[in-house]
Amino acid sequence: MTPNELLLDVRDRFVLLMEHDEERLIRMLRTSLGAYQDKAGHIITVISEAPEMDIPVTSAGFVGVNDCAGLLTDMQPGSRIETNEEGEEVAVRTWQFSGTGPFEARYFLDFRKMDLDSELPPGSISLIGDHLYVSLEKLNTQRQRLVNTSSNLPADHFRSDAELDQLRVDVEARMQEEGEIIPFTVTC
Repeated sequence: MTPNELLLDVRDRFVLLMEHDEERLIRMLRTSLGAYQDKAGHIITVISEAPEMDIPVTSAGFVGVNDCAGLLTDMQPGSRIETNEEGEEVAVRTWQFSGTGPFEARYFLDFRKMDLDSELPPGSISLIGDHLYVSLEKLNTQRQRLVNTSSNLPADHFRSDAELDQLRVDVEARMQEEGEIIPFTVTC
């Protein structure tokens, strides 16, 4: 499931959603993606034969690189110049490794910068969705409370902001409980 599909799924959970501003909904989605990145994270593992690897755009930071013996290798940041499609020279950020390949590189996925049409890691979908739902529910409840109050209708049956804030805190605590653990590595 992609972030855009998740947003549609969460919107469908509401009988009446009072927020229709797409830009605001996308900002709220990005906030939930960022909360997941901060609280849980997701580690991507890539195998590289070469002792150099481009830093992926989707990287929020390297965890480490192991060589063919499973030992943690030294990583040195670097860059090289390439020509893009428009013929302009651009610097490409890289990591250079010591040791013998193949290398197993691990880095954190950057949820904040991810393309909203790319696939989410399966274990992240429900927690990001729950976080987004609680955020939308708070906004929706505030608006419903305002409509009822201005129409002289009772508004005491709606959840309080404090209750909804606690739901968000509970979702973020679940994110931390299920967070990625940086793998143990051996150094020489």
